[in-house]
Amino acid sequence: MSAKSRTLAIAWNAPYLGFAVFNGPQRLRVSGIRAVAKRSDDNDLSIHLQDHIRRLIRRFSPSVIAINGTVKHTRFESATLLRVVKEETSSGSIEVVTVKDEEIRSSFERFTEPTRFSMAAWATLFFPKLTAHFLRLQRKPQYLGLFDAVSLGIGYMSRFGDYQLTLSAARERNSLHA
Repeated sequence: MSAKSRTLAIAWNAPYLGFAVFNGPQRLRVSGIRAVAKRSDDNDLSIHLQDHIRRLIRRFSPSVIAINGTVKHTRFESATLLRVVKEETSSGSIEVVTVKDEEIRSSFERFTEPTRFSMAAWATLFFPKLTAHFLRLQRKPQYLGLFDAVSLGIGYMSRFGDYQLTLSAARERNSLHA
């Protein structure tokens, strides 16, 4: 992965699709969540999910899409997400990678016991623009899907060596972009 790579991390915690877009390893461009409503049948769900992913790919033009490689949901949901992402990237030059939960947790182990909530809190420290979303977690737990995507992106980029996630590095990054 080069410093100019754009990574789209997608975390599906049905019925919400969390996403995070990174420009290079240290810059979080944007993150968000989308509702993927379950329709009358599984085919409708696939079409709705595919539509969301297609829009994310067109909008952000990633060079890499990272998805969670650990089955958190039913096998249908995990298989559907992987199939939809591969269908949407089959004609382009976008690399699709899966990141296991163990990789994500190991990226945060030096800071905290890696639970979903603690990783979300640390992600907020590294990327302060996530603070408003973090504050919404108590009222709207679906925002945890957004932080799952951010953590997934961090886990993927940690494959390429020390990710340099430190509070001093976060302060420096944020003062440069303020």
